[in-house]
Order: sequence, then structure tokens, then C-alpha cells
Amino acid sequence: MRDRYYERLLDEGSLTVRMSLFPTALEDLSRARELRGRLGSNPYLRVGGLKQFFDGVSSTHTAWLIDEYANPYFPGDCGRPSIDPELMRRIVLAANAEGFAVRIHTIGDRAIRTALDIFEESARVNGTLAYGHNGLEHLEGFAPGDMERLASLDVVANVQPPHATQDPDQYERDLAEPRVQLMWPFASYVRLGARFSFGTDSPVVGIDSRNVIYDAVTRRDAVTKLPPDGWHTGECISAADAVRAYTLGSAYACGREDELGTLEPGKLADICVLSHDIVGTPGAPVDPEEILSAEVLMTIVGGKIVYEA
Repeated sequence: MRDRYYERLLDEGSLTVRMSLFPTALEDLSRARELRGRLGSNPYLRVGGLKQFFDGVSSTHTAWLIDEYANPYFPGDCGRPSIDPELMRRIVLAANAEGFAVRIHTIGDRAIRTALDIFEESARVNGTLAYGHNGLEHLEGFAPGDMERLASLDVVANVQPPHATQDPDQYERDLAEPRVQLMWPFASYVRLGARFSFGTDSPVVGIDSRNVIYDAVTRRDAVTKLPPDGWHTGECISAADAVRAYTLGSAYACGREDELGTLEPGKLADICVLSHDIVGTPGAPVDPEEILSAEVLMTIVGGKIVYEA
């Protein structure tokens, strides 16, 4: 199993990044318990929570929607859940009861809404988790009102900005207006005070974090620079907000916001030194192209230099 490889690197002293593992969320929690017990609160390798899939993707009409696709394959084509909703409910409630946060892959608006229903019930039954935070993965598009629910329930939106510009024509074709107006709503997250994190979703898209930040700032693909004028640019955010989502947002998503994500006394000294500023100031933001040309000069983990150009 993959965790054994990370543990071997840890034992050898060659693990130079901090890893949060999210094993599959199952009704049988024995493996999750064993792994959490074995790793404990190791500063480099620990269990951050569990993960499960609720639906597929919109390009194959397997994302679970409230209303049918704009170009349905058959009458009533709304996609489908990949796991029975009642089973998902039992898994989440039981996992949360034992202190495991759960992340759920939700692409379609019905998958998102149903997952929020489950998290809301779990919060009533189990209360606040002692460690970690429940989250949703990808969140391609929302139904009206559910973005506000996400924020009020303190559920983390774990999103990957390059998905928004991979194939915008596909989203218009399969989902159409008005649904596309509620897709990848980064600026709305900021406005509502919702918790959100950024990542790459490797290997679905590349691992270059500069591209992730650029995409969020411009709503253009970092490689092709398409669409030329950006896609639904009302949801663009500042580079400062994008970097915050990638740092503090990701730390929060893993339940480590008290240790990681910002540079301040009392936190672990994990630092990336870039060749130049990629944020600027509110009145004078950096040209987005400067984000892509930044080079990593040094990486420090726990106060130790692990990479130097």
C-alpha cells in the first residue's frame, strides 16, 4: 500500500515533505484506525481524514445533477451517484463519530447538495470534529443557495482551478446557462467567507502550482492562454487570495491550520523562497504573467533547507 512507501521514506530520513493521507472511507474503519494509530501525530506523515466518491464527471454525464443535462443522452439524464446515498450517510456519520474528517468527491450539484445534507446531519449528531474538517472535492457547479450552505457549515471546498479552463466548451455544451454561472466560484467563496483550498489534482492536470494560481487569477489556461479573455471572469480572485488558498486553505483542509499555512511564531518553518514577488499589493497587483515566470530558489521544511537552486 502507498502509505508503506511514505513510511519507508520517513524511516530512512528522506521524506522532505509533509504528507496527509486520506484512505478510503468505508463502513469498516479498521484500516483507518490502524493507520491513524500507527502514524499518530507524526509531523511529516499522518492521517488527515478519509475520502469517498459520490459521483463521476460531467463530460461523461456521470456527475449527479438535480436537473437533466443540457444535451441528455436519454430522457431524465441526470447522472447518478457512484455510491448509495444512504451508505454514504452511514459512512460519514460513523467516521465523524470517531473523529475522522471525510472528503467527498462531488462534481454535480445534486451530489454537492446531498453531501451537504449529510454533513449538516453529522454536525448535529456528532458536533465539531476534534481534528480536521469535512470537505468536498472539485465542486464543479452549485445549485442556488448551496454555496451559502457550504460557508455556514464550515465545509471546506477543495478545488483545482485548472479544471475550470481545461475545456470550457464542454461545460457550456453539457450544462449550459444558468448553471455555468455557478461553476468554480472562487470570488464568491471569498465574498461569503467560505473555507477553500487549492491543489493540482495530479495526474489529471500538471503539478505546477504556478499554473494553479495563474488560472485562479485570470480564468485562463496557463499553457494555452485560452480563453483569451478568460472564462466567467467575474469569479477571478487576487493573487493574494489564490496563494492564501494554496497555503492556509490547504493547511485547514488537512486539519493543520494551527501548525502550517502562514509564517508566524509558533508554526512550523515551512518556507518556499521565490525569485520575485507574485502577489504585489491591493493597489498594485503583479502582472499575472509574472506568476508563471517565478522560479523556486529555496525550499525550507521545518527550518531545514531541503532544496536550493
